[in-house]
Amino acid sequence: MQHHQIATHSFDPPAELVGARGPTAVEWIATIGPIVALVGLCVYAFRERRRTGGILVLTLVGGSLCTFVEPFVDNLGKVWLRQENAEILFTWLGRPMPVWVLPFTALYWGGQVYLFYRLFQSRPTAKRFWSVYGVVLMSACLLEVPSTSLGLYDYFGNQPLNPTGYPLYWPFIYQSGVLVAAALLHACPELFQGWKALRLVLLIPMAEIGFLTMTGLPIFIALHTEVSTGVATIAAFASIFMVITIVSEVGRRVVGQGPVEAFRQADAPIDEAVRTRPEPART
Repeated sequence: MQHHQIATHSFDPPAELVGARGPTAVEWIATIGPIVALVGLCVYAFRERRRTGGILVLTLVGGSLCTFVEPFVDNLGKVWLRQENAEILFTWLGRPMPVWVLPFTALYWGGQVYLFYRLFQSRPTAKRFWSVYGVVLMSACLLEVPSTSLGLYDYFGNQPLNPTGYPLYWPFIYQSGVLVAAALLHACPELFQGWKALRLVLLIPMAEIGFLTMTGLPIFIALHTEVSTGVATIAAFASIFMVITIVSEVGRRVVGQGPVEAFRQADAPIDEAVRTRPEPART
């Protein structure tokens, strides 16, 4: 019996990327900007400690742990953070991690989990919730398109849906895990009370790697096998579909409506939307 072996592509970037230099000014901005924002958020966390306890601090710590998940994510998605001209914090799985990754992931993951948590706590209408989710997705594009264009990092390989250097499937699989983590924190507060609040530190990197790996599986397989751009594009849309399906269901559970229903109907407060949700049929 003849066995057919699927050829796989290397995790390593092309040689020209390994030696590519990122602009010094961009490296400094990418490092100092997140550090300043992180310090400001820590001051805010101190002021808000009576209202939310240590939740914001713990989400920021959990977000910073995503720094150690980033090499795994970058290998899967074929991302290369330029090391020339950059201060390297550590190297793991063949991926050098510049210093700017640490404050960036603390803000990007920890800060956004807290943002969605507070949004859920404010009892938003479904339309308001989905509007914020859409803005967060767009903000990822507004942040990453200049970063790739200016040479801070690169996506390489047969990347589909990639008109600018930033693949458009990426914000869906990379961004939406924060929503799942925030929904769990909001829906099951008893899991994070007292000393159990320390679970938040692990929840965030677990949400990132778990959500991204499973929803990104179709496109990651395509990126690491010799398939045509058309097949890779289908795989990217498959990953996007998985994200939309999961996120829509999470939204329905928390705010009572998915994005389509929310913008077709009049606004309703979150409690009312959830209260009037049809009961499941009894068997």
